[in-house]
Amino acid sequence: MAFGIEADRILINGRIWRGREEGISEALAVWQGKVLATGSTADMLSLKGPATEVIDLEGRFATPGLIDNHLHLIATGIAMGFVDATPAAAPTVAALTRAIAERAASTPKGGWVRARGYDQVKLDTGRHPTREDLDRAAPDHPVYLTRACGHVSIANSRALELAGISEATPVPDGGVIGITDGKLNGLLAENAQNLVKAVMPPATTEELIDGIERAGRHLLSFGITSCMDAAVGHVAGFSEIQAYEMAKLSGRLPVRVWLTLLGDPGVSIVEDAWRAGLLSG
Repeated sequence: MAFGIEADRILINGRIWRGREEGISEALAVWQGKVLATGSTADMLSLKGPATEVIDLEGRFATPGLIDNHLHLIATGIAMGFVDATPAAAPTVAALTRAIAERAASTPKGGWVRARGYDQVKLDTGRHPTREDLDRAAPDHPVYLTRACGHVSIANSRALELAGISEATPVPDGGVIGITDGKLNGLLAENAQNLVKAVMPPATTEELIDGIERAGRHLLSFGITSCMDAAVGHVAGFSEIQAYEMAKLSGRLPVRVWLTLLGDPGVSIVEDAWRAGLLSG
């Protein structure tokens, strides 16, 4: 096989998936970031030059980079820095509150402690954690614990106080404020979560870039090389656009990303993007 071109990289001795119609190949050659040829190991090695990198897959499977067509990259990356409240990390309420207390101990007094990932069905109690549980863990910090689904959260007394939420607070349309025996139990669902989110300090540009990079590297660990961020703006508004641009320019955007702008009434960044010249039509 002679192309008159020396491959930049050659993968050999593998099971390389090329697509439903093309099937499996043993080897593959890459030139300038594109597939040059596929075939047998012997055929591909004929494209080897002095500077060619050869990767022996040793029988392992290889596939083109995967694409996730709906996720929230910035939100995911930022949440990865929260207290891990998943069942694997915190299977009991005691373990969960202990992890929150440990984070509070390293957080300046009054600073927010965020946690995410619990599932009450998988906790030892079989119930949602309560305001009192979080108060015992971190009485001097506002605490906000979000369920794995993202649609339900638990706030401690300090967080509820900062948000101005009391038993008399009107329940927002499409939301739930949990009350047990006439007292707040800390549970906030759907739109009621926005009452607390509104008083949290906004993420800085550097925190947004950290989130982009952290989540991007996490995607790469699963072979996901491209994604669509499905609601750009829902964490920090239009500043997320700037964060993406800065991450790209500084080499901190590990994956290809298509941006879908948040367009919900009241929080839309579409008009800001239009004024900035990022949209046409």
